[in-house]
Amino acid sequence: VEFKEEHPHAETILADRDTRLIRFSLLPGQSIKEHSAPSSPVYIIILEGRGTFTGGEDNASELGAGSCVKYEQGEKHSVRAGDEKLVFAALLKGSPRD
Repeated sequence: VEFKEEHPHAETILADRDTRLIRFSLLPGQSIKEHSAPSSPVYIIILEGRGTFTGGEDNASELGAGSCVKYEQGEKHSVRAGDEKLVFAALLKGSPRD
């Protein structure tokens, strides 16, 4: 798993016309600003570490390895790594062009 000092790292693991699987890796304290996936729900599985995942009406949850969270299509969400490295996978429907 690759980590970058400058910003969170994202690596596409699978991309076909139906599905995208992306692995994200964040160093302690790094964050991914609020954004949304306009054409698909987002399923997140935490693989390593802990982080705060925020979505919807500022609903924040601290989640660790083995936890899962779903954000609905178009729902804004963000993440911040805790005091340790954070690695999670995001599964989305559709290709990057959708």
